[in-house]
Amino acid sequence: MKIEEKFTVNAPADEVWAFLIDPERVAAALPGAKITEKVDENTYKGGMG
Repeated sequence: MKIEEKFTVNAPADEVWAFLIDPERVAAALPGAKITEKVDENTYKGGMG
């Protein structure tokens, strides 16, 4: 994932980072995103739409 925009998040940095490195939480926050398979602890398959 590459994020090129800048924005301010009103939360502690450690909480924001914990969210951003959790694929299941990120997918739940993106409309249309879904995880279809957890391959292993560090690999997921998913899609948008």
